[in-house]
Amino acid sequence: MSETRPRLQLLRWRKVQKGFVAGFADVALPSGLKIADVMVVAKDGEVWVNLPSKPRIRTVDGVAQVELGADGKPVYDTVISWRTRALAEAFSERVVALVRAERPGDLPHVAST
Repeated sequence: MSETRPRLQLLRWRKVQKGFVAGFADVALPSGLKIADVMVVAKDGEVWVNLPSKPRIRTVDGVAQVELGADGKPVYDTVISWRTRALAEAFSERVVALVRAERPGDLPHVAST
């Protein structure tokens, strides 16, 4: 009886073209953890993912407001993160590869140097 090792799975892909955002992926890790809305970013010939984050909320005079940075854009806080940069990069590469395998035309390809 051969037992296959669980793998990262792409559960859903939503293509978006807004600024540098190429889309959002829902993935399942081998542990069974599901992560929704992993942002896939394409910029300057590179493609990578950002884990979900949440807008920073502050209360002013009893009213909840999204905190804005000096640039006038919402400030986001980390919700989950990888222990090391190497783990983050490996996850990013795998998610990008899964999206490319399932939806080949949705992401730009990095030019080889």
